[in-house]
Amino acid sequence: TPLVWNDCPLLTIDVWEHAYYLDYQNRRPEFTSIFMEKLVNWDAVNTRYEAATRKREAYSKLLKHFSRLKKAELTQKFKRLVQLTLAEEKSERIATEGR
Repeated sequence: TPLVWNDCPLLTIDVWEHAYYLDYQNRRPEFTSIFMEKLVNWDAVNTRYEAATRKREAYSKLLKHFSRLKKAELTQKFKRLVQLTLAEEKSERIATEGR
């Protein structure tokens, strides 16, 4: 699961029958087609993809910079870097929305 690694899934879909049976009975392909075409917010998926790309790039830079640190130390420093990045993005978003 992506959550174990402190990641965020780009897109999820529940394909257990309880999710669609009342509307689609056993027609899972029809359910998934409608889900992909009509229900997915692709702007949100794209936003998560861009955030994941930035996170991966930041992690790569951090790996190069702290290559001698133990994994636990590196993970702690990376989490702090991500927190700072998210705080900066939130501040920018608030400033932009306030205009």
